[in-house]
Amino acid sequence: MLSSPDATTTSYVETHQIQTNSFGLYTLQIGKGRVQQGSMQSVPWEQGNQFIRVAIDPQGGTAFQDAGTTQLLSVPYALYAERSGESKSASGTRAGNQHYLSKFDASGSSSSEINSRSSTMAPISESELPVLLPNCM
Repeated sequence: MLSSPDATTTSYVETHQIQTNSFGLYTLQIGKGRVQQGSMQSVPWEQGNQFIRVAIDPQGGTAFQDAGTTQLLSVPYALYAERSGESKSASGTRAGNQHYLSKFDASGSSSSEINSRSSTMAPISESELPVLLPNCM
């Protein structure tokens, strides 16, 4: 993991030993390899864009050849959001496949009480603008 495409300092490095399929393609899960340096939890997501550099040794050894660098988009930033410290609170209940949001704190200091069912409009923001709450859980 790199903070810029041309960075020389890495925050996380892992290796994988994988085989391609009959089309020459491979898949792997970032964060599930053999850790060489750092940890996924220590990647500084809050500092902005993060990049991944891929290097491959077709012979399966350690003579890696650079295969390119690309920016990571969206999903890994959820790891930072989980521990960001800027979270607001919400509570609700589930009855069957219906989800009820009963309280949502948008400001950190006050709560808007609401009664809602899936796919209904309910005011949950400080400005009391309606927000559609789909059955998505």
